[in-house]
Amino acid sequence: MKQGKVSLTIEVLDSKGWMYMIQYVFIVLRRGGHRSLLTGGIFLLAACALILLSATTQTTVLQAHQIISKNWRSTYDLVVLPPKTVVPSGQPVPADQFEGYSGGISIQQYEQIKSLPGIAVAAPIAFISYVRYPTTVVLVGPNHLSPGFYQMNWTQFSFDGRQQIIDAQDEQRVYVLNCSSVSSGVPLIDERTEDALRRLGVDDVQCSQDGKYLAGIPDVSEFLLAAIDPESEDQLLNLNKSITSGRMLTSQDTLRANADTGGITSANGQPVSGYGVPLLVNTQLPEQSHTHASFTRLLTPFTNPNDALAAGGPDYLQHVSGQTLFSGEIPLAQNNPQFFSGSAYQDWDGQTWSNDPLGRRTSFFFTFTSLPSGLTYQSISAPSGASLPAYTLVPRGVYTPPGSNQSAVAFRDLTSLPGTSSDVGGTLDQSIYNGKVYSADIVGEYDGNRVAAAFDNSLDWLPEETYQTQPLVLSYDAQGHPVKPVTLLPTANSAGVSLSPPLALTTLDAARQIVGDKLISVIRVRVAGTVSADEAGWQRVSRIAQLIEQRTGLRAVVTLGSSPQPTLVYIPGLKKGIYGIDQTIEPLGWIEERWIAIGVGLVYLKESQTTQQLLVGSVLLVCLGYLIVTLSSLVTAQRKEFAVLSAVGWEPWQATGLFVTQALVLATGGGAVGIGLALFLVAQIGASPAWFVVQWTLPAILGLALLSALYPLWQIWHIQPAEILRSGTTVSFKSESRGRAWLDARIPALGSMTVYNLIRARIRTFITLGSLFLSAILLTVMVDGILAFRQTLEGTLLGNYVLLQTTVPQVVGVAFTILLTFLCVADLLLLQVRERRKEIGLLQAVGWRPRLVEQLFVQEGMALALMGTLPGVLVALAILLAEHQLQNGVPVPLIGIATVLFMLLVSALATIPAIQASRRIPLMDILRAE
Repeated sequence: MKQGKVSLTIEVLDSKGWMYMIQYVFIVLRRGGHRSLLTGGIFLLAACALILLSATTQTTVLQAHQIISKNWRSTYDLVVLPPKTVVPSGQPVPADQFEGYSGGISIQQYEQIKSLPGIAVAAPIAFISYVRYPTTVVLVGPNHLSPGFYQMNWTQFSFDGRQQIIDAQDEQRVYVLNCSSVSSGVPLIDERTEDALRRLGVDDVQCSQDGKYLAGIPDVSEFLLAAIDPESEDQLLNLNKSITSGRMLTSQDTLRANADTGGITSANGQPVSGYGVPLLVNTQLPEQSHTHASFTRLLTPFTNPNDALAAGGPDYLQHVSGQTLFSGEIPLAQNNPQFFSGSAYQDWDGQTWSNDPLGRRTSFFFTFTSLPSGLTYQSISAPSGASLPAYTLVPRGVYTPPGSNQSAVAFRDLTSLPGTSSDVGGTLDQSIYNGKVYSADIVGEYDGNRVAAAFDNSLDWLPEETYQTQPLVLSYDAQGHPVKPVTLLPTANSAGVSLSPPLALTTLDAARQIVGDKLISVIRVRVAGTVSADEAGWQRVSRIAQLIEQRTGLRAVVTLGSSPQPTLVYIPGLKKGIYGIDQTIEPLGWIEERWIAIGVGLVYLKESQTTQQLLVGSVLLVCLGYLIVTLSSLVTAQRKEFAVLSAVGWEPWQATGLFVTQALVLATGGGAVGIGLALFLVAQIGASPAWFVVQWTLPAILGLALLSALYPLWQIWHIQPAEILRSGTTVSFKSESRGRAWLDARIPALGSMTVYNLIRARIRTFITLGSLFLSAILLTVMVDGILAFRQTLEGTLLGNYVLLQTTVPQVVGVAFTILLTFLCVADLLLLQVRERRKEIGLLQAVGWRPRLVEQLFVQEGMALALMGTLPGVLVALAILLAEHQLQNGVPVPLIGIATVLFMLLVSALATIPAIQASRRIPLMDILRAE
């Protein structure tokens, strides 16, 4: 029936010409059934892959670009640092690195930078000095104190996020006497009593008629004083919108002469000049400090100091019972900024604090303590199971709170402000700086948290230590075991790890009059106009940074596209004897900080585009190899028909035209359906199709069809009709050949037949090996590229977010490549089964068990995998080595080994369809035909 149909078709073709060839093509394709559908499905798959992967690639790149563009510019585009500042290239920098500079940039250099073209805002920060908090003076106890001995105990606490720690302790012993019995002009205390009080450790003497006991709390805590250019700072961060009371600083705010210096004199007894410093105070510091005080009357049976000395002296007073007159929290300047300008004494009425009814007030003069200082880090290994970069802090000394015997490790150098001397003539512990004293002149208050909220985007966060302390999270104990995360808070230890941002801001002009011209620590610069998130935008800002360096000699660092990188930092302790301590200080453990990876956004853009292009190229090249095998299979299935056509007079070019027409029809149909399916899937996943790719997909598929048809056309031109149409088996083992004899002598029979069968179909085997070779190269390079891409992105918060958005297309691309490789091997083996049906039947007829036949095909599949994959992996490793694109996370040889094993697994699975087909061969029909 089939032969008659073919003959009729040939007659029609001969008489009507080319118009009927198309009709004949459709008849052949319809008769091919599942084989035609399979071949068309490959074109469909290629078209769908091209559009879908290009769409997901474009969408991924666009998403990555949008994410990076949104987080491309933070509050500033570059920072200007003092000369000779070292910022490691390509490495993350600590977030407090910029706060570690106490000066080095002059006002003249700042003015130069402001005048350069292309700069919209240049906002300087000058970290002046740490300053001791003002003393709060309190009135406690009854209005008329009974003569005798009293004791005032102070304890200052800070909450570090885990527990209350003692910042300072102090004890004051007080003696109250009845001054009404003392005659006018006579000393309150004679020399003998004064000596006794000194030996008893009495710190203060008060008359019972003076009312409540008046005491100033120990001023042990410190705050950071910084200076800004008000106009520039407002342009950069809208500081004016965060004012909660008073007003914003202006450039007209400068030092104000203050005649009242509280009697402070210099070391030679000369009076000093006083100035008021305009201050804008932060009302929202993260530090949580409080002071507890108790005022106790010592219940002694006598009030005479000499009697107390005779009864046991200081030890007697230390252990005598007492009556508590006051116990509670003392108001602090840390919690009430109004105390800075000088405030009324705080009177305790038994329930609340209020201003002294007599109107007495106290003035606050700055006590400069030390310059800001940075931390020193050394790289170490992270705890087991942690993948973050890790460092350890280097101790710089010991910090011992006043009045406490509990020391802490100091990690910062505490250097005194040059030109500072201690007061010798005043009644309070003040400091004289260059012969002058300075007091606070508060003009307003601002909410630091409100300012920080304007730039607190976790993906592009840049250090703004002026308004916010970076979070320090305790994540591991000293032994490296994970613990419940705890955010650490700053304490009163100014040499510790975590420090509060500046409490008070003054103007640059006022600060210059205090410390001189080279006072600026860092200048944050924002470039004018739009800065695109690409290489051009980076180069534009880089040129401005280079111009700043050339004109001023300062160090300029571009911060575009920067992002925080979580980093582990070990907080060590100290052993007994180091730095002279008499006790061991235990280590705290590992904290997680946000270091800054500078400029990684640009790297992410380049890597995302390169990786996605690799995915599309990989799939298309593997599609080409698979189409060659598929079309070769189509030719094999039609060999007898082509032989018949040739025998009845067809020219080779006519058979060639017939096959090319089939390939183009299948490519057109499969490509069109693939385009429609791809657009549907693109719409479902919310991706954006690349319309340029959509327009050229069908021409590309047709070109792919022509390219992949070259070898099948060669097969058609070499068809021998007489040999194909000859009846009987076509199996010829040629055991007498030298090659077969050599194989039989050195390889077991089954292995020899495996190699021989592959050699018999050498061209098709070579194509399949080429497909496997190419797949192995692409798979190795792609996996290494994806790992390198992940390695590049992992770590920073921005990179992790971009990676999350690009994972799906990467996985899809790898899976698609593996699927095509599987289909390529499976199709080749199925083709082998179809061509060797008679051979398989004869083998079983002479006694081969079906298991041996199946094993033969398994060995052929595994041999193909080894011969194609091993050279491909070696070439891929050479390519990666030559291009210096090796990632450091997973050893590349391990990737190569995994690729070989995986391809063996894929090939083993690809033999299953061939095995199933061999089991369905009708043995009796084959033998009957023979």
